[in-house]
Amino acid sequence: VVLLDLAPTGCSFAARSNLKSPLRAAQPGERMVLRCDLGCGQPLMAPLMLRRVEEQKGRITMGGQFVDMTEESEQLLHGYVQRMQTLLS
Repeated sequence: VVLLDLAPTGCSFAARSNLKSPLRAAQPGERMVLRCDLGCGQPLMAPLMLRRVEEQKGRITMGGQFVDMTEESEQLLHGYVQRMQTLLS
């Protein structure tokens, strides 16, 4: 899975798919948990509501909105996004 976009309110990601991939069954409106490492040992676990699911040529792209995040996860995500914006500007 490759994270394509990350914002305080949601994210988008892509993954290769095959006929047996469980991601192929995902539908907009369903919930899932994003688990990723933000670097330097900062793991993020955040529930999200899928808003977009597209499949083309063996690749699934999904977008979702974060929901019911813990305060700790929100702070971690906001801090990460702010650091990246500072580095990139």
